[in-house]
Amino acid sequence: MSLERTTIIPLDDPDQATELFNNAIDRLKTTVMFIIGNTETVQEAIPNADHWAGETLIDLERWVVWLRDHEILKTEMQQLLENTFDPDFDEPYDTIKCFCLSPISKRAIGFILKNGSLANVRLLLSFAKAEAIDA
Repeated sequence: MSLERTTIIPLDDPDQATELFNNAIDRLKTTVMFIIGNTETVQEAIPNADHWAGETLIDLERWVVWLRDHEILKTEMQQLLENTFDPDFDEPYDTIKCFCLSPISKRAIGFILKNGSLANVRLLLSFAKAEAIDA
């Protein structure tokens, strides 16, 4: 799998995982999509998300971060979810399969839950929702 715009968070090196995570969320003017899990569906969606990260129509970057399980960086991910665009969103972190951070205000939006589809249109919609926050 050749990925150009995706960071795969290692499961066996917490320090490197934290460094890669921080590098991703600190990118200026970048919409960051987080995909969590390692199911066959997720593995199939990663190349698609990576492709769509390279396709933007506005002056913003896109990046994908793949966390292959919910335990790695759990505290950091839960902190990101405290700054959601939708104050009524209260799903537990363990039920989330995908979401994006808006490129400037770094607010979480575009959630796809574990039982939701990672079809191309859903991935694009997640990116678009995050980008619309800071437009």
